[in-house]
Amino acid sequence: MFRPLSALIMDFQPDPITVRVGFAALTLLLSWRLWKFTIRPRLNPDEPKELPYWIPCHASSFFLDFNGVIEYGRQYFSPSREPFAIVVGGQTIYVATSPEDINYVWRNSKTISMDPITMDMYTLGGISENSRKAMFEKHAAARYNAGQGKPLTPTEKVIDLHHQQLYRGPRLDSLIQDRMLPSICKALDMTDSGNQSILSRSENSVVISLHNLCVHIFITKETEAYFGPTILNKSPELINAFLDWELCSWKFLFQLPDVLAQDMVKTKRTITDTFANYYRLPRSERPGSIFFVDALEDMLREVGLTESEMGHFTLLHYWA
Repeated sequence: MFRPLSALIMDFQPDPITVRVGFAALTLLLSWRLWKFTIRPRLNPDEPKELPYWIPCHASSFFLDFNGVIEYGRQYFSPSREPFAIVVGGQTIYVATSPEDINYVWRNSKTISMDPITMDMYTLGGISENSRKAMFEKHAAARYNAGQGKPLTPTEKVIDLHHQQLYRGPRLDSLIQDRMLPSICKALDMTDSGNQSILSRSENSVVISLHNLCVHIFITKETEAYFGPTILNKSPELINAFLDWELCSWKFLFQLPDVLAQDMVKTKRTITDTFANYYRLPRSERPGSIFFVDALEDMLREVGLTESEMGHFTLLHYWA
């Protein structure tokens, strides 16, 4: 025969020691949280505030939904858009979302050095140790250094090639006027029945997907503008792979084991194989590439990277 619940509750006599231990633990937890997320930030107002958590940190939510945690932090500290910190597995990750803070980080070279980060990225990306070292050596006699006031490392030369391509003059004019502007005008033509950004149309209105429009202009057409039409004709899956990469690339940065990052591994292989196969084609079979792409390829070949390594290298810069 079952006893009433009220009788069971009356018969229940909690252990006083258990109650005291539980109360002490709760008090410690609340005191710790009050100190860490309320008092300490007020004592150190110049430090980025830490996104609050309970037990033990943001590790579980971070690895389940990286983008969700970043968005939660952005919303938590809105509308100030101040930098904030996230603790994951004992490591502190600083997140800057405002243009002013991002510019400050890039300008403050005393507190951040890009070379060690770049070295790690090259190694993680699949570039061999010998090739990685070659990217940070000054090859004074190399063809790509001809005419330089001082020899540059290949990593430094990549930045210089970007500047040469985008500096005001014929190269930039050709890229913008002959390639990008016609693509943008065509993408904004709402009378074009083949416009993939159009979701629906009526007699007086057109509904478009801003996402599809941006992907078409800033990824698809910019890829064609840089590499020529052959790359997407040979590998039309590149664009969707890159969109997937945007969602799972954090697993690459945090070096998750392959077994926990199968989507990232597959997407990374698709992109790197696409670029490697592109470089394996004779240039006569892939016309339309711009100065930057051709000069970059020449330099990477000169310092000894294989086509496979060039594919890995290009992924990192295509992503950036």
